Amino acid sequence: MNGPFWRGNCRYPLSGRRRSARNREIGVIADRAKSSPNSSTLEYLSLTIMGLRAICQCGLTVVPLPFEPKGLFVCHCLSCRAQSSSAFGLSAFYPANSLGELPPTLKKWQRPTDSGYTIDNMFCERCGTRVLHVNSRGYIAVKGGTIEGTEKLDWSKAVHLYTRTKLPWVVIPEGAQQYEAEMPR
Repeated sequence: MNGPFWRGNCRYPLSGRRRSARNREIGVIADRAKSSPNSSTLEYLSLTIMGLRAICQCGLTVVPLPFEPKGLFVCHCLSCRAQSSSAFGLSAFYPANSLGELPPTLKKWQRPTDSGYTIDNMFCERCGTRVLHVNSRGYIAVKGGTIEGTEKLDWSKAVHLYTRTKLPWVVIPEGAQQYEAEMPR
């Protein structure tokens, strides 16, 4: 792609104009790292560039994902279907507190679960994208649709939950672990 904003076929803008939210964020972090090269800023920069991350639709809210999730889940419950505006919800599970301090741009509302626990539903304050859930049982569920590079994760091995409310035309892969409700503890 050649043009006034592009260098050869590389996707780096020649000026500050027309930069994507990701490029703006990386630029800010890189500037911060140059002026104050402490280990946490440099670590955050390397995770943002090299690792997976969850990002909202407008780009304001970014959550670095420093390692692969502990589990992948496809939930067919009515709440997940409603929040994803789709046939099911995708979630990548991480242990509680394993993602560090969450961005202040995440806002929350709570709802009870069928089992009596609570879920903090975390969404971007500007665009409203649901980015993750924090469950009182000790895990963080990052919403699969917000993960950049979600195609790198092996969703064919995901556990299917609440199959009793699965839409009839959704096909679960043969051999996939599945439960009619929540996964037993």
